Formats: sequence, structure tokens, C-alpha cells
Amino acid sequence: MADAAPRPEPRSGRRVSSGAAAIVVLLAMCLGWWLFSGNGPSGPPGNAQLYAVPDETPSGSNAPSVAPPEGAVEIDGFVPEEGNHVALNYTTGARRCVGRLDTPQVLETDAAVTVSLMLVPPTSPPPPRRCGEVVELHTVRVDLDAPLEGRSLLDGSRPQPVRVEQDATTNE
Repeated sequence: MADAAPRPEPRSGRRVSSGAAAIVVLLAMCLGWWLFSGNGPSGPPGNAQLYAVPDETPSGSNAPSVAPPEGAVEIDGFVPEEGNHVALNYTTGARRCVGRLDTPQVLETDAAVTVSLMLVPPTSPPPPRRCGEVVELHTVRVDLDAPLEGRSLLDGSRPQPVRVEQDATTNE
């Protein structure tokens, strides 16, 4: 008979299986990613929905080429007022040329208030040579269901709503 290979003697103590070691390594990698990716303790505070809208419109070759709807008015700034009111500042051409402001459309959520301003064209606009490049500053006051308090104000007149910055004063 052939000699059988000697059996190794059993070790005293516990051995860590390769599966348990792999789990520990995986957990350590996930913890490292969380800490250093900006999602951990150094990440953004509060509700992530507040940061879901860009501060500016995108530019460059990857920017969408979608134009705002005709008659849309961009909001230049806002001033929160007492109670559930906010004053929106905007710039348009002369009213006799571009028309009047329609009733603002307001969409409120817990994180943001989106306001869309649209113009109603004049019934009989003057000839273009009489309008020129006249620019007028206006303010419209909007009633909200709840105070703005900590919510972002978004301009809904653009293809992708954009956060509006608060102004120091209003224009009448």
C-alpha cells in the first residue's frame, strides 16, 4: 500500500473565513467612499430637494437648445413681504409694445415656490419702429398659500426652472 499524505494537525483558535474577510473589506470601502465623496458628514445639509435645481442655466456645447415659451418673462429678483406675500421684480419692453402681464402661475411645494410670468400680447401693437429697445422695470406682488420662509423661489418661465436671488429693494 502506498503511504497516505500526512494530515495536518488541527490548529487551536478560530480561523476567519475568506467570505467574512471580503465583507469586512467591502464595508471598509463603502465607509471610505461615503466619507470622502461629499455624501458623508461634509455633504449638503438639510433636504436634498432644495438643491435639485441649478443656480444658473447651463452653457456650453452640452446645454439644451430649448427656448423659453413666447411671452415668458424672466424674474430678475424678489423681496419677501409680510405674511404670505412676495414681490417679484421683472424687466420687459414697453407695455404698449409687448403687452400686459397675465396672472402669475404659482406652484408651491414644501421645498420651493415656482412662479411663471407670461405676457398677454396687445390687441393692436404699435409699429416696431415706435417700440425700439425701451426697457421697463416692474414689480408684481404674489399671494402664496404659506410664507416663503426657507423655501427656494424658482423662475418657471425658463425651460428648466432656475433659483431666483432675493433683491434688496423693489421697483415700482
